[in-house]
Amino acid sequence: MKFHIDVDGDSEKINPDINKVIDDCRTHPGLYGKYGIAFSKEWAMDNNIQPVMYINDKSFYAKHFRETIQYLRAQNDVDDILVDELLQKMAYIKPIEGKMKRKFGVHSIEFKKNFHDEREWRFVPQDEILEEKKIPPVCFARPSFSILYGEINRELEKEDFLKVALNFDYEDVRYLIVPDNNQRKMMIEYILGLPEDNFKSVDINDKYKEKCALISKILVLDEIKEDW
Repeated sequence: MKFHIDVDGDSEKINPDINKVIDDCRTHPGLYGKYGIAFSKEWAMDNNIQPVMYINDKSFYAKHFRETIQYLRAQNDVDDILVDELLQKMAYIKPIEGKMKRKFGVHSIEFKKNFHDEREWRFVPQDEILEEKKIPPVCFARPSFSILYGEINRELEKEDFLKVALNFDYEDVRYLIVPDNNQRKMMIEYILGLPEDNFKSVDINDKYKEKCALISKILVLDEIKEDW
């Protein structure tokens, strides 16, 4: 399914190949990538994953939210519970629409996108874990914070930060999405080569069956496009 995007500037001056790429960006795989791991909605709900609240910047809700933040910033002493509540809300909100940039070769294309089309669900670790690892619950999109983003991402790759991650077992996976048949073959080989200790079963034959079950969940994006 394609969603609507408005390209800023004169897109007619961009060569046809780039226009084709822009058109591909009107789909979720074209914009965010052709690989994916899918889980059930029930699993998401059981693991503290929350649908994002999309905010209309012109609404009374947004106006009241901004006024609340401004009021609290003006106070000398604010209760921690109130601050935590506000940060939790901020961690789960997103504007209905906004601008995104994508670079295609020498061209940098900025376009307007309706984020509500994504129906995003989001995982935010518990406050206690974030405090323990000294990770801010909310990072603001300002140029001065670009270095902070990189530092956080590098830290999250370390084994010491596993408690921050959203953990799952192979049996929790609903689908594994790959772009084409060649990638499916590579994925099958990878799964067959996974260490036996990664699987819950005790018997070696049952471990192999678990691998086969995981392989059966592979979906090829090219085939999905043809069938749907």
